[in-house]
Amino acid sequence: MAHGKVYIFWPTPARSPKLAHMKQVATHIYALATLFLLGMPAWASDWPQFLGPNRSGIAPEISMGDAPTLEPQWEQNVGLGYSGVAVVSDRAYTMGHDGSKTETVFALNAKTGDIIWSHAYTADLIAKYHKGGPNATPTVAGDRLYVVGKDGQLLCLNTRDGSVVWQISLTKDVDIPLPAWGFASSPLLRDERLYMNAGHPFALNAADGTRVWTTSTPFVAGYSTAVLMQQEEVPVMLSLFGNQVGVLRASDGELLASQPIKASWKVSAATPIVLDAAKGHFYVATSKVGRAVRFDGTALTTLWETRAMKNNMNTCVLIDGHLYGVDGKHGSKGGEITCINAVDGSLQWSEPLRAYGSLVATSTHLLVLSEKGELVIANVDPTAFTPRLRRNILDGTCWTPLSLANNCLYARNELGRVICLSLAQKIP
Repeated sequence: MAHGKVYIFWPTPARSPKLAHMKQVATHIYALATLFLLGMPAWASDWPQFLGPNRSGIAPEISMGDAPTLEPQWEQNVGLGYSGVAVVSDRAYTMGHDGSKTETVFALNAKTGDIIWSHAYTADLIAKYHKGGPNATPTVAGDRLYVVGKDGQLLCLNTRDGSVVWQISLTKDVDIPLPAWGFASSPLLRDERLYMNAGHPFALNAADGTRVWTTSTPFVAGYSTAVLMQQEEVPVMLSLFGNQVGVLRASDGELLASQPIKASWKVSAATPIVLDAAKGHFYVATSKVGRAVRFDGTALTTLWETRAMKNNMNTCVLIDGHLYGVDGKHGSKGGEITCINAVDGSLQWSEPLRAYGSLVATSTHLLVLSEKGELVIANVDPTAFTPRLRRNILDGTCWTPLSLANNCLYARNELGRVICLSLAQKIP
């Protein structure tokens, strides 16, 4: 093992009991190696999956001052789509579509933007009231890269060269109906399994893509990414669907509890946020309402609701008992950068944003990207909005949340323009 990578090889297909046994042993070794790697701390400044190292939207290892240079490092075009940028060590991964018939996974040099390798395959654009192209952000673990295309092609690629380890179709192999706006849930890797929320939540074996379970309860398809919460030593899967909040047992997908929630056009895309795992508290939001709920092992109870933090597509961040995010919905005249108390939902402050947007954070700063490409940087402060910088950094429509890694900011627009800007402090 070197630099957090594990290489496992076996001959296929297995034509003898001995070779079959070798493959089985290798699979177990890979599973144990994955568990080991997931237990290791990530590189100090990695952003290996959707919403960062802890799926919290926070880059805790990045120390950023009030006056970052935002000096351009590089830019690259990866095609249409909304896939975020996952960064591990010196590589950045994302996806795009050529607007015709081809979807592509890219591995870029995180320092220069040069294409190290790309893997292309035939895929539908699914441009419904938007430009189309992949929605999900890649997930990186060791030498494996997990990606989900717009039409449900799920691939496991080798991070070294982009070679296919395994590939399945969610619609054909897992029997998941295609959502109206395509698949958007980013793969969640935990304990040898990949979890996804796609109307019919499911879990797959991460080593070979075989199905572990698919929930028997049909839901209106949502576009939210799944979250696991440890509930009395039993992990549960938190899912936000088109018109319901659901809690499923992670081991077998059994629905443990659900409650209805209102969302415009029955479209929910924000990811649930664990507020207090010990108490079973978590937060969900749609374009209509924000809600804190409690799961007691058998039922969901609403703790409080608010209209001060409605999230159409973006996800809030939780810092020191407060939720920071963008209230509003895409295509509106504007949103509000907002802070609420996570205990009771009370509004702490709200600041107009000239367009809807998404928010990520370091331990000291909030970074907001509006859908029109304006970057706003402000202090993490529950008492007042304290802006430090406003600057247009991208053109076109920007629905993809920022990624923070290598002391840099990675951003993209729907046309596929990816940029990398330095977060280094300006020298007086």
